[in-house]
Amino acid sequence: HTMFHVGGSSLGEQFFERFGMYTYTMIVASLGAVPLAAHYVCMNLMDIFYYFAMGLGFAGASHTGQNLGHKRPDIARVYGKIGARIGLIVGLVSALIFIGPGDFLVQLYTREREVVLLSGSLMGIMAVAAFPQALQQVYSGVLKGAGDTYYIMQYSLISVAIIRPIITYLLCITLGLGLLGAWLSLCFDQSLRLCCSYLRFIRGAWQHKTV
Repeated sequence: HTMFHVGGSSLGEQFFERFGMYTYTMIVASLGAVPLAAHYVCMNLMDIFYYFAMGLGFAGASHTGQNLGHKRPDIARVYGKIGARIGLIVGLVSALIFIGPGDFLVQLYTREREVVLLSGSLMGIMAVAAFPQALQQVYSGVLKGAGDTYYIMQYSLISVAIIRPIITYLLCITLGLGLLGAWLSLCFDQSLRLCCSYLRFIRGAWQHKTV
């Protein structure tokens, strides 16, 4: 039963994330070839630091599982806080790179002037999004390590699969913000997921969860 609960919830989370990303990308694709190309360049740059954050999430899940297994929820909480501090550093480094040599990195991908200019205009919002992206990975990693996967699946459904596509459509198409709207939506989604995972983390119920 426990394996089904944890595994099923993780599967649900991944499904909602994939569905949300698919609809999100479909809306961006409708903006045209140049915005789509700029979007892919920027997403590739974001992914470099996303994998660092993902690694922190895996480390958090591992330490949480081990320490809760040893009946030391206090140490699990400390590891979560340490992970969050490292996540802040990852966010800061990535933000500085986006604001600094970000344009240069874009030119390593493409020399198309329109794509480079459009990608460059997104560096500011990417720098902001880097922080919630890194931190939500850390906190959700801790919750996963504690077996609190059903909660993660719930907020993934609401934030990624429902709210993000709706806001993306409203900002991109209805309000005519184009690609900027898509990235504002991404930033909002990451921030919402951070709020959900952080609130769950500080309330501490995960420390006493039996798996």
